[in-house]
Formats: sequence, structure tokens, C-alpha cells
Amino acid sequence: MYYYQIMYTGTQPYDLDTYITHHGDGSNFYRGEDFAQPQALRDGDTLSNGWQIAGDPFPAVNGSVGLTFTNGETRIVAPGLPLQLNSDRKGLLPGQLAAGHILETGCVVLAEPVAIGSAGWHNGQQEVKVELTGGWEGHEVGTPDDLPLAVFDEVFPPSADTTLGSFALERTLGMHEIARRNLPQLGQLALDLQIPVIPLTGN
Repeated sequence: MYYYQIMYTGTQPYDLDTYITHHGDGSNFYRGEDFAQPQALRDGDTLSNGWQIAGDPFPAVNGSVGLTFTNGETRIVAPGLPLQLNSDRKGLLPGQLAAGHILETGCVVLAEPVAIGSAGWHNGQQEVKVELTGGWEGHEVGTPDDLPLAVFDEVFPPSADTTLGSFALERTLGMHEIARRNLPQLGQLALDLQIPVIPLTGN
């Protein structure tokens, strides 16, 4: 399993290896070549939907990150989600995701997203609820329906030969079976990778 040893206290974006080392410590400064977690965005960055960041990200309620755009829009985003930057890849809007898609953070989509409409934010943003891997049972994240997310090139199950693929497999196969009921069952693969599969027990 991957565990962080020392909490990341810096303010500069980090790479995949550092992201995995500090995964779970709440820092969320991962930035790749064409995507970034919200806190790792910079003034002037442009998302693949054409929206340009104006100013630095700012703290929002419950640990979320606020983003201001040059078109006058603001959005409140969960800190761990990878947003797709303008490049040859366009990413997917949250409502376009499906079970088995893997975000560039290694989180696997566990079920079909659900549109939940207004989340009550002052900016009136419309949201989609996405169920992702995390812990033994997964977790649900509400995210703006108009901000593109960065999606890994492979769907679940990814190759274990890549760093991100191995990370995604380990996190997913360590969950209860009921949480990954919509994903392929990979008992033999888990044995080959020496990853303990946690079955559903009790009620």
C-alpha cells in the first residue's frame, strides 16, 4: 500500500511520484503536463473548455477551492479533482464520465454520475455527483457540471506496468466488493499483484 510519511507543507505544484507519496495528506498540489488539481492552477491557465483562470485559487468552504475566471464566472471545486488544461486532450465533463473511467489522480469512477442541479452556492453553479474510489467504500464528490476533468488514457482495469495504473489498481482492489460492483471482478489479478481483496461480509 502507498502511505505518505511526512505531510507536504510546500506551496509549489508537485509531480506524480510526490503526489503518490503524499496522497491522503490533504495537500493536493499535483500538476501534470496538461492538467492540475485546483490548488495547483496558476493565473492565466486555460482549461480545455476555454475558460481562463484569473488570479490565484482561493480557499472555499469545507476545504473546497474557489476559482475565478476571466469571463466573470466563479466555481467551487473539490481539491482532489484533476482539471483538464487546454491541450490536444479535451478531458470529459463530469456528466460524461462512466464507471471504469480513471481520473489522472488515480481515482476510479465507481458508478454513473448523477446530475444534482444547484448545490446552493452563491454563484449558482450546477453540479454532478461522482462516486470515486477512496477508502473501503468510496466517496461521492459534487463537482461543477461545466468544468472538464482530466481522464487517464486507460479504463479500469489499467495496466499495472505504469505508475498511475498500479496506484489505481491497488486503491480499487483494496475496497469492499460492493463498492466496486460496477467494475470488472479481478480476483486473479489481485492475487498476481499480491493485493488483498476485501470481500463484503455481514449485512
